[in-house]
Amino acid sequence: MAILKGKRTFMLGLYETPKNDTILNQVAEAGFTIVAVPLKDSLTTNKALDKILAAGIGAWISGPFDLSRKDDKTKEALTKMVKNCGSHKALLVWEAPDEALWNVSTLSYNYRTMEELRLFGNLLKRVKDSAQRKAFGAKIQEIRNAYNDADMAKGQQAADALWVALGKKVPTADFDLVGAPKRSLDIADGIKSGFEYVKSIDASHHPIFMNHAPRNQIAKLALYNRSADIVGCDIYPFPEFKTQHSDIIDHSLACVGGYTQRMRKSAPGKPIWMVLQGFSWGEYWALSPIRKREYPAPGIPQLRFMAFDAIVNGASGLNFWGTDIAKKDAKSWKDLLSVVHELKELQPVLSAPQALIKPEITLEDTFNSYDQSVVILPKQVGKEIWLIVVNENRNSNVVLYTINKLSRLNGMDYQEVLSGKKVTVKNGSVQLPIGGYGVQILKPVGR
Repeated sequence: MAILKGKRTFMLGLYETPKNDTILNQVAEAGFTIVAVPLKDSLTTNKALDKILAAGIGAWISGPFDLSRKDDKTKEALTKMVKNCGSHKALLVWEAPDEALWNVSTLSYNYRTMEELRLFGNLLKRVKDSAQRKAFGAKIQEIRNAYNDADMAKGQQAADALWVALGKKVPTADFDLVGAPKRSLDIADGIKSGFEYVKSIDASHHPIFMNHAPRNQIAKLALYNRSADIVGCDIYPFPEFKTQHSDIIDHSLACVGGYTQRMRKSAPGKPIWMVLQGFSWGEYWALSPIRKREYPAPGIPQLRFMAFDAIVNGASGLNFWGTDIAKKDAKSWKDLLSVVHELKELQPVLSAPQALIKPEITLEDTFNSYDQSVVILPKQVGKEIWLIVVNENRNSNVVLYTINKLSRLNGMDYQEVLSGKKVTVKNGSVQLPIGGYGVQILKPVGR
């Protein structure tokens, strides 16, 4: 858990620098503790940091960090970044390059298997001679077949040969699909060098945050996470089963919890700050007004569920991305502020350590599969134990769940914060109904 102004703090971040004082005040009042500030020239960046500090919140700045190319420019940029901004009181965290591991492969893969084939297709249309056209088409199909057979070396070699035959330049090393695995190792070492260099020159000892895409294998993620004090992952699954932002088997909203778990496995013992959806895919993709209705922004129930699904699975901070494309008088923005305010009100609970009890949950008989079930996180708030409960099952039917192994809490009355419902712990257990994607915060109110 972060320590901010001497207190354990559940961090609430915004991937946006508010453009005017009104919005900045909204952000601060809602409960955000940290916002992103882009790294520009010293005067511009420090002016932005001054405004953030005046609003009573903190900032993070993303730096280049990757020294794998072994040139002096990146190191000079890091030196300048730390010198110009490192002592500013608003600065709380540095951020390593966003989605660094994913971008190693996605740039080359998308180019070679999609964009390059599209370019060849456009060139094919200009060929007048039928024999040449047929031969050219056969070469393109040969490349496509190789990629379909996962023979990347064969496909890339054929593509490069075709560029040479056409008298054109072969794509640069950034589009080397075959070399991407090695390049990912080189970049991992390069970011580690950048991480160590910043640590050596930053007198204020700011922690370094690294955000990943919802992709990649855990072993490779762990390699990159050597170069971070705090680790996160962005996941934007709403509307579920439609965005394809997740590539794990679960495409429901509960994949947020799944990715939180993956981050914990890839960075054991390190704080996890998940990056959640603060936008509509319809707006992001600039769809037509009719199509936008198919991809709305998440509302309060979805925002609340995704936030608490990350929390019960181990997140100690949340950042929201994509709000810069939302109008600040839109319902989606107001909904986000509302949910962040709920989290702010629960700051003493969210920032508290996990209670040293191990409650177990059982479900009453149900016709649903319930492979994804009800998850509980006990929190030790002073002398009190609070219970945060999340139903990861999307089925709308209400299910009865029982929290067992609560003997030390016998006779304790609990009130569910959101609904006001009251229950009493009896015989070491307590029972409540919960709906699909439900969130319940059980507050102790006395014996």
